[in-house]
Amino acid sequence: MGIALDEAEILALFLETLLYGVFLVLFCMSLLALLLRGDSGKTQRHRLVPLGIVMMILATAHLIIDFVRAIQAFIAKDGRQTDAIAYYDTISHPLHIVKAVLYVTQTTLGDAVVIWRCYVILDQRLLVLIPNVVLLSVNAGAGYLVVWALWKTPLGTTIFHSASPWIMTFFTLTMCINITCTTVIAWRIYRVTSPLIKQTRLKPVLLAIVESGALYASSVLALMITYASGSGGAYPAFDVVTPLVGITFCLIVLQIQFHLTSNANGPITINTVSIFRSARQHEGEGREEYTFAYPMQPLAVQGCEQSRYPDEHMHPSYKEPTTPNRTTTNTPL
Repeated sequence: MGIALDEAEILALFLETLLYGVFLVLFCMSLLALLLRGDSGKTQRHRLVPLGIVMMILATAHLIIDFVRAIQAFIAKDGRQTDAIAYYDTISHPLHIVKAVLYVTQTTLGDAVVIWRCYVILDQRLLVLIPNVVLLSVNAGAGYLVVWALWKTPLGTTIFHSASPWIMTFFTLTMCINITCTTVIAWRIYRVTSPLIKQTRLKPVLLAIVESGALYASSVLALMITYASGSGGAYPAFDVVTPLVGITFCLIVLQIQFHLTSNANGPITINTVSIFRSARQHEGEGREEYTFAYPMQPLAVQGCEQSRYPDEHMHPSYKEPTTPNRTTTNTPL
């Protein structure tokens, strides 16, 4: 391997701490953005806030375990007179098993969010949901099977030789789910808004979805390459995925909040990220009608009629008003 195991674990701890700090800041910003929406963001709060909290708890627990492992490896030595490399090389250690469970759970949760978003945007079609749910179930099963295999791994076996087929299956299915769903979501939004892409504010949302999906997919790809090559760089790539899942989630939430709820003339209420395209053929007309899934604000239109007769006396239909006859009576003083 190009990098020693103990050095790889220190680098992994540094990168995970750095990305966890980014995730913490973005999480607080997302939480404030959702809580300050008022009644218009009630539905979003009920769905997104608990999901973000769970992701934050998983990322925090994962980071704490890494710090505890570093203390045991370099300072306490886990109660034994062993070096750090021998400690980290014991992949059946209970803390390493818990860390793997947190990683699989966080990744599965992130994949489920991507599948749900794709399902909603594609008009809630079961033909889209069912295959992705089956794929997600197989992926989660492969992930927890890897955890079970690590627990049963004898001493002296490295991560590159334990349950290698299942690990590659888990990485491959995760990457396929994210690339497929992100591509479908981006294509759907672009197809709906392409006639008015310059006049709408949905283009930043489209870019946020594509960029966040590309960010997560590139991290999984780096993990696959380093693991397949047997490089020690797989350990940093493995540890940064857990906070990175939360970062991509927060980026999409913030992009939607800042670009779809801000308006120069007042806020626009968005109930969901999804944008549905309803193509209905009108009688006698070959045109399509685009319907966006957010309520419009009341619109007050003030109009004035401009006449070509500035003076009303010049109008042809103008008639001089008649003055009623008044009878004059002499009233005695």
